Parts: sequence; C-alpha cells; structure tokens
Amino acid sequence: SDDLKRQIGQHFVLGFHSYHLDDNVKALIRDYHVANIILMKRNIQGNILTAIWIASWPMTLFAKESGHQVPLLIGIDQENGLVSAFSSPSTGTQFPGAMALAACGDEAVCMTERVYQAAAQELRLAGIHWTYAPVADVNSDSKNPVIGVRSFGDDPYRVATLTAAALRGLEAGGIAACAKHFPGHGDTAIDSHLALPEITKSEEELKQTELVPFKTLIAAGVPSVMTGHMALPRLTGNDTPSSLSRAVTTGLLRQNLGFSGLVVTDCLEMNAVAMGWGIEEGAVRALQADADVVMICHTFERQKEAIDNVYNAILRDRLDHDALLKSGTRIAAFKERYVGRWESLSFTHDSTLKARWDELKASNLTLSDDAYRRSITVVKDKHHLLPL
Repeated sequence: SDDLKRQIGQHFVLGFHSYHLDDNVKALIRDYHVANIILMKRNIQGNILTAIWIASWPMTLFAKESGHQVPLLIGIDQENGLVSAFSSPSTGTQFPGAMALAACGDEAVCMTERVYQAAAQELRLAGIHWTYAPVADVNSDSKNPVIGVRSFGDDPYRVATLTAAALRGLEAGGIAACAKHFPGHGDTAIDSHLALPEITKSEEELKQTELVPFKTLIAAGVPSVMTGHMALPRLTGNDTPSSLSRAVTTGLLRQNLGFSGLVVTDCLEMNAVAMGWGIEEGAVRALQADADVVMICHTFERQKEAIDNVYNAILRDRLDHDALLKSGTRIAAFKERYVGRWESLSFTHDSTLKARWDELKASNLTLSDDAYRRSITVVKDKHHLLPL
C-alpha cells in the first residue's frame, strides 16, 4: 500500500552524486517517499547561498510538493578535521579535528564545546539538521587505518569527556549529534570501507574501553547513535557485522546500555556489508536488528532495490511491521525535535541571510585559528632544542 511505502521511506537516509535536484533524487523523494538525505562534499558547490539553494532547500520544497507530511531530515558528515563535508573557503569553516582539539591542553574541553557549537550554527543556517559526529571511537590501535586523528585519543575517559563536550556544543548550536561507530571502531587494523574488521573482545572487555564514551554520551542524552560494520564474534557468535546484529543493536545498545534514541547504520555500501551480505539484504537485517534508519550513500539502483527488499520483507513477514511502526515513532520524535513542521520552516534568500552568514563565518575563522594554534604540540624534543 502507499501508506506502507511512506512508512518505509522514513527508515532510509540516502545520498546522491549531483549538486542539484536531479531526476534520481526526485524519484527517491516522490516515488519512494525517502524522508532523510545525507549531503556529502560532492553536493556542496559554490558559495553558501548557492549551496543552500541548490542542496538543502530545493529538496525540502520538493518533498512538500510530493506530499511529505513533515520536512526532510538533512544530515551531513561534519566531524571537523579530516572529515568535513561542509568545509571550504566559500562555505563552512575548516575547524580542527578531534585529536587536535584534544591536544589543546587545559583548554581542550572548552575549545571542543565552542568549536562544535560554531560548526553547528553554520550547519543550521544552511538548513542542515543532523551531523554524524562526534566520533566516540577510542583509538587504541595506533595502526588503525580509518579512525586515527578522527578520534579524541586512546584514553577512553578522555574521549568520553571530550565527546560529551562536543555533544553540548552541537546541542547548543541546534544540531542533532550522532555518536559513532558503535560499539567502537578504534581497535581495528582493517578499514570497514574495504573489508570486515573483527574485534575479538568480550562484552566485559568492551566495557573497559570501547563502551566508556558511548555510556557517557547516552547518560548525557545523545539523541542518535551510528552502528559500525565490525564483526564481534564473542558477542554475536558469528561474523555478522555489528550494524546488522540484533545482539549488538538491541541487546548491547538498547537493553544493556539503555539507549532509547535513534539508531542509524553506517553506509551499507561499505564493503564490510556489501561484499558479504549485500546492500539489499543488509537493509532488512539492520531493521530486524532494531536500527531505525538505514544509510546508503551512493548508488541509485542499490537504494531502490534496498527499499523494495524491505517492502517485500514486510509482506512476507520477515520484518515485523509493528516493530517498524514503533521505530517510526522514534524517527518522528527525532524530526519533531530537530527539524520541526512545515509551518515552522522559513525559506529566505535575501541580504539578511548573507549578512548573518558573513558575520558568523568571520567569528568562526577567528575561533578556528585560535584552536589550531592551541593544538600545536611538541611530541618529542630529545635534545632540548625548544624554545628556540
């Protein structure tokens, strides 16, 4: 039924490759009722006004024309540092990443909160609601090929303190935070974009390191958590990626840690899922595990097939429709809090917006310069050559 298709569209966050509202994006919003969009750096073109009027607002207006009852939820990968989809000279400010902020000494907590609030204010002004940050991974393997300086460090309690500061900053700036990559991607030697990493720790061992920041963030009210694609055989009994595992999403995250907010998967087009389980089947398994939203960032055909596969899984009783409805209430509450309703949205394209942006960008460039200066660290001075 059309109602069922509309319900299913709430459970996907999808990306695209153009920097305008093309036919594929229109089809996803109009025909597949997709209600959540992720913007990537490839979608942000030109200056801030161009970016807003090409990327976020036209999609939202098209959703309204297509009969969506609530506005689109628009997310972005804006961790700061290496992963800064919104940052460029003509758009968002380039701020230091997590490990650089952690290096700011006694000012690290304050600076982290200020930087994340400033980044959030820019995103909010651009019509974005959700950032997939902070990174709550503890970088306990120094050879980790994918986390590294994206993490606040190798001390779980330090990471917990600084991710909590990041959460406060994002909330103050009006942006929904998303702690990632649950239950922790820091102790891996394989990039899950390329293959499936395996973590051989028990739950008790995870509690000593990986879970410390997540527990802190959950206690602090983090509104969403992203599940990563790592195998944890001592938790699951097999090599199922954590993002597709009920033992991880329901058992560990929701029941053991008491998280009642929104759960989104990392992108299912990453090889850790795509090569072993397939994107389409991965979408069903993630929702079976009690994820709320499935992320697929790139391929239009795979996105359509995944949505169709979820639809068929419900018809064949592979996926519990009542559970999906319950999940839908979490999504609705999340969107009510961070997006609002149609009547609360304002679409303006005038000198006022440009003036607000210019003032914010100037202030944030000063803050960014200060943060970068404070992050400069002497790692080794064996021969006592400093100060010069």
